Amino acid sequence: MRCCWWCCCSTGASDDSVPPTLGIGVGMETLILALPYYICAVAAWGTTGIVVLSAWKRLYPRRIIILGAATLLLGASFFLIAATAAPGGHVARAAVAWPIRVLDAGAGLLWLTWLAMAVRGAVRVEKRCPTGG
Repeated sequence: MRCCWWCCCSTGASDDSVPPTLGIGVGMETLILALPYYICAVAAWGTTGIVVLSAWKRLYPRRIIILGAATLLLGASFFLIAATAAPGGHVARAAVAWPIRVLDAGAGLLWLTWLAMAVRGAVRVEKRCPTGG
């Protein structure tokens, strides 16, 4: 019987309180639980870098910077989620729940703004006479 799920001391506690593990150790298990979020954070920040570079080189219109800001916020959100991914995570989930929600809401609004601007830039309305004259 262990007193907690991460140590090997013996107490009178039942093994029912021990969460299931993958059998690979707590440190590695925390990494495996957090790895998908860290991958998403790196991908989001990489997208931010590519967006800034493409706007700087004038490959895309400047409105793409809004998408870069959205992916920057999403990357920060993924990073905070990764920090709280396991029971023994770096930070308690309750401590960063509000910042995660704010980052996600801001990223969503920026992404929708970029999407609306992209659609508006892609659609061209031409006024013509129906008879062609």
